[in-house]
Amino acid sequence: MKQEEWQEWHEMVKKKIKIWFPNTELEKPYDFGKEMEWGRLENYRVDASLRIDGRLVIFEVETYFNQDKIIRFIMASSYIGADLLVVIFSNQQDEWDGKTRAKATEYLAKILNSIMVRPVNVVAIFGNTDSDIESGRGNLRLD
Repeated sequence: MKQEEWQEWHEMVKKKIKIWFPNTELEKPYDFGKEMEWGRLENYRVDASLRIDGRLVIFEVETYFNQDKIIRFIMASSYIGADLLVVIFSNQQDEWDGKTRAKATEYLAKILNSIMVRPVNVVAIFGNTDSDIESGRGNLRLD
């Protein structure tokens, strides 16, 4: 996926999230404070976030599965007190398709959650179009 296509897809997915959940905040930064001022952990800016009945829900929009990045998403979501992390992948074909990326993400979350003090529920969905993403929404239980 070319950079321009990636940006269009990324923005389309964030707009779709905003339609599903009008109270969503886009590109909201979370500051980890002085205790985390090293490496890439001093802050975390999520693609989209909202509170539903006091529970924090985080959305991250990705093209490819990058294990290090997914681990950071899961750990940072736990640290800021998220109850649910939703990772939305494109279904662009390379060595993995969107379904494989989603399965790998949920598997990685199970491994990490088994050792974390504050586990985070992780759901991964995928698609190339807004209707693909809409159909994947059926996997989300936010009510």
